[in-house]
Amino acid sequence: MNLIIIARITVAATCLPIIIAALKRKDLNKPLRIFLMYCVLSLVVNVSEQFFLWYASKNYASLEVYFKYFDIQDTSFIGILYYVLDFIFLGWFYTLLLGKNHQGKVVHWISYLLLLVCVLNYLFIEGYKVYGKFNPAADAIFIFVLAAYYLFFLFKSNLSLPLYKNPYAWISLGLMIPHIIGIFLFMVGDVVHKENYYLFTTLSSLKNGFLIIGQILMAIGFWHAPFARFITLHDEK
Repeated sequence: MNLIIIARITVAATCLPIIIAALKRKDLNKPLRIFLMYCVLSLVVNVSEQFFLWYASKNYASLEVYFKYFDIQDTSFIGILYYVLDFIFLGWFYTLLLGKNHQGKVVHWISYLLLLVCVLNYLFIEGYKVYGKFNPAADAIFIFVLAAYYLFFLFKSNLSLPLYKNPYAWISLGLMIPHIIGIFLFMVGDVVHKENYYLFTTLSSLKNGFLIIGQILMAIGFWHAPFARFITLHDEK
């Protein structure tokens, strides 16, 4: 399937959690509103990336001089925006879920430390011209470990609310699943990108499939937003 079509399907799937959240807007508490902001801004970045690709393909002749000057070969330079959103909003989201005065405090500092390191790496070390190794790997591991830890935290908490009704559990699953292949892709992506671009695009397409599944799970999480009121967060105790 054409990569552009796959990308457009992924963008369409990204709208699903936002639509469900809009339908359940009266039931959204602070953590869910923060996650909705994350979804909306991620969609904006994704659409902007697709617009850039479309515009560049239509006007390549007039833009070629700029692409050569800045050595831009793809949209790798946009990747930093996704990482910034992940560290700020997902760090904030899980800080609230785990408690700002409990484990969430550690999450808060780790997320901002990684944000600083990734920005410095983007500006001065690996740069914006390549897919990079550290930034995507740090981002993928951060999200996967954080979501997995929160699910473990839920299992230990013995909540009276079943997990299948817990919106945060669905959202955490939705974040984890894309990064199962994402961690592998992010750690070897830069090498594969340079040596076997066809394999890189194939893996990227597979990752997009996982992303679509993740978006569906996040939408299910927002659908269960009314049950969030039965979950007492640490800072509310």
